[in-house]
Amino acid sequence: MRIVSWLALALWALTIVAIGFMFFKSSTEIGDDGRTVVKLDAAEQTFVLGEMRKFLEAIRDATAALEQDDMKAVAVAVTDKGLVAMMRDTPGSIITKSPADFLLLSTDMHKGFDDIKAAAEKGADRDAILLLMSEQLSRCVACHSSFRMP
Repeated sequence: MRIVSWLALALWALTIVAIGFMFFKSSTEIGDDGRTVVKLDAAEQTFVLGEMRKFLEAIRDATAALEQDDMKAVAVAVTDKGLVAMMRDTPGSIITKSPADFLLLSTDMHKGFDDIKAAAEKGADRDAILLLMSEQLSRCVACHSSFRMP
């Protein structure tokens, strides 16, 4: 029984090391513009670019809703952009190929949409929502300043 326990522990440790290696080993290089090149295949790039467009559409729609002081519409605009959507929709290959900092910014972006939705649902005022949206746009700028695709 003791051998089985040690074998199970060794296999668990090996699995953790393998997952960690896949997570931190990304297919990237520094481009001539100083940004990290995130190397994804065509389908993965299409997915990431589609996510970016969805983010911009959500910010646009939430901004329009804020102009009308319609917090329910703000919440609807950012629904399905949060962490649950990220975990549900993002292909595993993108996670294993992307640099850790890119994944952290992506996670922060999705969490930011969760924060906007929660604030809107709790009836936060326009200024509070605008601050959260400004933080979202700062994440966009940070990501686009740091990363690019070939």
